[in-house]
Amino acid sequence: MATPRIALASTDSSAPRVVAPPDADSLRLLVDRALLASRPTDFDDALAYLDRQLQLRPGDPVLLHYQGFALFRKASALTSAGQQPKVVKRMLEQADGVLEQSFRSLPWPETLALRSAVAGQLIGSSGPFGAMRLGPRSSKLLDEAMAMNADNPRVWMLRGISSLYKPRLFGGSAEKAERDLTHALLLFERDHAAAPAPWWGHAETYGWLGQAYARQGRIADARAAYLHALQLEPDYAWVARDLLPALERESR
Repeated sequence: MATPRIALASTDSSAPRVVAPPDADSLRLLVDRALLASRPTDFDDALAYLDRQLQLRPGDPVLLHYQGFALFRKASALTSAGQQPKVVKRMLEQADGVLEQSFRSLPWPETLALRSAVAGQLIGSSGPFGAMRLGPRSSKLLDEAMAMNADNPRVWMLRGISSLYKPRLFGGSAEKAERDLTHALLLFERDHAAAPAPWWGHAETYGWLGQAYARQGRIADARAAYLHALQLEPDYAWVARDLLPALERESR
């Protein structure tokens, strides 16, 4: 059933008026389905829906946010599968562009945090000079997202992922990732985002926390984190298909 166009209430009179897409339930269903399936092609239905809606409502910041989100996630899935590096780079650049456009009208902290994650992913395909530019840019965007809302669980989740992949020389480590992701989980306990605000990340945070534990050799803790993710989302293919089997191979 279509969700009516509603403005989200806010205690901040300066906050922008956020209007849900005409069928926000369909958008959420498509995005959730793609996230749980965790394959590149599963984001195509969500992207096709967003393309159709953007033709009807050009420049809509909510739709642009989720278009950038879906492009980033599809690019991440392609990267994990080792596929089409040139396509991935173009997709990430497109994601950054639409997220930047969305943020001008709708300053969600998740949008800045996603742009930080996009910049981090682009480092791998941009050579040493690109890394010198994109690394500080990624950190700056994440710091700005944190300054906007230090209690946003998705910002903390993306900070934890950044900590997991960032070289120790630049402040990253599995231990720091563990702290960031554990804090994100505490914040998720009281996160009740209503459409069209971002809602994703709770089960995924357990997946990343498990990887932080695994990098520290804490196999039992990693397994427990993965099982927590599956308690929240029993059909979460990334955890069931990839993370748990990899952990079992490591523990033999």
